[in-house]
Amino acid sequence: MDSKKAYSQLCENENLSVFMQDWWLDVVCGAANWQPILIFDKNEKIIGATFFFQKKKFGFLILTQPPLTPITQVWYRPLPNDAQHKEEVYKEEILKKIIGKVPKFSFFQVNFHFSLKNHLPFHWAGFKQTTRYTYLIDLRLEIDEIYQNLQHNVRTNLKKAEKNTIISTCSGSKIIYETLNFSFSQKKIKTPFSYEKLDKLHHKLVENKSVFAYSASDEKNEIIAICYIILDKKTAYFLLSGKKSDKNNAAMSLLIWKSIQKAKELGCHSFDFDGSVLESIEPFFRSFGGERKSYFQIFKANNKFLDFLFTLIRLNA
Repeated sequence: MDSKKAYSQLCENENLSVFMQDWWLDVVCGAANWQPILIFDKNEKIIGATFFFQKKKFGFLILTQPPLTPITQVWYRPLPNDAQHKEEVYKEEILKKIIGKVPKFSFFQVNFHFSLKNHLPFHWAGFKQTTRYTYLIDLRLEIDEIYQNLQHNVRTNLKKAEKNTIISTCSGSKIIYETLNFSFSQKKIKTPFSYEKLDKLHHKLVENKSVFAYSASDEKNEIIAICYIILDKKTAYFLLSGKKSDKNNAAMSLLIWKSIQKAKELGCHSFDFDGSVLESIEPFFRSFGGERKSYFQIFKANNKFLDFLFTLIRLNA
């Protein structure tokens, strides 16, 4: 069977995250630019799976994160209860086989979900790693307990914003993109994806009931901030946000709080901030009281000269 057809069947039959869904990858990568890696047992049953996105940069072939996709996951078929004690070795062997099937590349840089606890098979294969962080709010707690876990400055911002901020459901991809584009331009950063890509993805997410978005407006009814949340069966991800001014932190705090409440209402188990190690952003995410989770960024270049160039690319990515 064709590997993509087998992967699609896996998506239909198993609980893979939204970032692993074939329809997600077709949109954000382009159907020709990603490939699954599947590991089979002796009975030809899939026991491990992941994917890789490839692109050209400066003439080099790079395996990296797809646009709009903060993390890559490795899926393992769960072991029977009577074999749980073998889980660590089982996952390590699958990961070794996945690494053995990685396509040829000039550069490799992938952020793996924090569920990947052991990066040693990559280390043994000559890859390097650095540690990154995200924050995870446990939505199985009572909402009052989640609120009490907010830092004092967040609770103050919420009270301030509730007096003069209007929160609305935001369903149109155009206004979402315009606000994001404005926010990026204020930081003198080119928006890293096109309106057409966001619009196509948004329609797919709506079709799969995997998204909601909120906007915050001021007293003049002008939008000052937005947040864009995507969902799978267990987790809500804080994928995108934008604001018109650095003074809009109170409005953004209110948007995030409303999103946390909405995700809990929808039955999600956790709210994932999708990580940031930027000094200007990390404290803000941390202030919402989530548990800090570490995850691995794995990278490699295929010779010393390219390793030097890759370092420059990574510093400017």
